[in-house]
Amino acid sequence: MEVFSREFLADRRRHLVAKLAKTREAIHREGLLAAAINYKVRVLIPQIITAIERCDNGVYGFCTECEEAIQKERLLRHPHVERCVRCQTEEENKRK
Repeated sequence: MEVFSREFLADRRRHLVAKLAKTREAIHREGLLAAAINYKVRVLIPQIITAIERCDNGVYGFCTECEEAIQKERLLRHPHVERCVRCQTEEENKRK
């Protein structure tokens, strides 16, 4: 199991807070399609808020399904993910 440094976790939290602010600003821009606004409000913003809460609760970076560490590279690319690749793939396959 990968253990994340305090610096990494603090960096991810700062990044998430900034991403939340930018996403909230984006929904007020003119020209943004209604579908994009809907996605940001209903999906992306709640995911970012949950990720910040997971940082604050000390469980950020661990899969909500299997509780294994999520790959660091995945967290760097998609800081708001809650599942490891394996569990996310299984979840998506269930929806099909």
